[in-house]
Amino acid sequence: MRRTDLARALMAGAGAMALLAFSSAGNGADAAVTLKTLHSFCKGSVCKDGLNPENALLRDAGGNLYGTSQGGKAGQGVLFRITASGEFQTLHSFCSAKNCADGATPMGAPIIDGDGNLYGVTLGGGRNGGGTVYELSPTDKSWKLHTLYDFCSASGCSDGSGPAAGLTYAGAQTGVPYDGSSPLFGTTADGGANGMGVAYELTVKKGVRKETVIHDFCSQSGCADGENPAAAMIVDANGHLFGTTPHGGGGSSLGVVFELSKQSKGYAETVLYTFCPTGGACSDGQIPDGPLVQDAQGNLFGTAFAGGPTSVGGGAIFKVVPQGTDSNETVVYGFCSQTSGSECLDGTGPTGPLAIDDAGDLFGTTEAGGDYSQGGSGGGTIFEITGATQKVLHKFCAKASCPDGSSPFNSGVVIDGSGDLYGTTYAGGRYANGTVFKLAR
Repeated sequence: MRRTDLARALMAGAGAMALLAFSSAGNGADAAVTLKTLHSFCKGSVCKDGLNPENALLRDAGGNLYGTSQGGKAGQGVLFRITASGEFQTLHSFCSAKNCADGATPMGAPIIDGDGNLYGVTLGGGRNGGGTVYELSPTDKSWKLHTLYDFCSASGCSDGSGPAAGLTYAGAQTGVPYDGSSPLFGTTADGGANGMGVAYELTVKKGVRKETVIHDFCSQSGCADGENPAAAMIVDANGHLFGTTPHGGGGSSLGVVFELSKQSKGYAETVLYTFCPTGGACSDGQIPDGPLVQDAQGNLFGTAFAGGPTSVGGGAIFKVVPQGTDSNETVVYGFCSQTSGSECLDGTGPTGPLAIDDAGDLFGTTEAGGDYSQGGSGGGTIFEITGATQKVLHKFCAKASCPDGSSPFNSGVVIDGSGDLYGTTYAGGRYANGTVFKLAR
């Protein structure tokens, strides 16, 4: 499982620009949509533009896309932009500074403020090797990186180590840009008082960012409160934080949904739901390793990478109604419900963040399944869920050499005002090292 195996982010390999269009008709997907490859990674041997993107994208109000990938000049990752006109730009290659002081292996989608500054995290590098929080600012001629925080700055890395997911802030779910000064929130997969990761808050005091651990995971017996968080949190209108961990929860240790609520001093954690609490088939899903999304009624939706109601255990889309401990969880859709022999035609292994439109329909990706005509486990899918009905919008790798991309690991999709979807694939494309795509609907 790639998100929970953090070492995968340090892989090296070899993918540049392509503008290719593919009709989804004929591969068993929705005939009304068209997939366009906006960029294929790693044209040259050095992969200065990056390779194997596996994180979600950010789309700004002007239609520009921002994302991160592996590769780059030092092989430790890049932050890139695709302008609204289609131009690909590398904004920063990480590990450009001595001893990777600027960070290494960027994770998660960046966020943006009203002045166009970008904020994100790196899994490693920094002053102490435990990862960083960075700000990347546009200048007249280039972009300048400023490190806001170096993890492992406290004894025993009690401040956290290895942030494997991006940042969030109050208002992020509404699409309002970050204001540049209010608190930022995130998680680390390791470190903390128990070595199992933390949730943290970054505040500004006299122009300097201060990090405060607001929860140490595995603080309860059997790590019942979760461990090793690997997904970004979300903030609701009341300032409550919600997130997932792919492990912990006691019992089967197959993940939790948690809430962090502000108290007079600090935050209090409540485990809203523990997956597969009694073991067995895990029909409720297991390994919730993606971010949550919240609808207008306050319900939480997310992806479980495995388990679910089908006998194959191809994963699930779940819904949690946050009402304290033992909140109600229901499976919205179980993957591998549409099969041909051992093939999961509707996809298997949902990953990455979901997108939700004004009608409450959900959109996302699966890591595998879909079209099996090229062999293997299928190239993954883009799907839409309306109520309890799932529709496959695109099946990746339906043609030889996968020119449309393959395996959208952890990408999920972002949605624009017209309903078009954007994301990344880890593999495939013109140079077999991943793509950025647009699915026009």
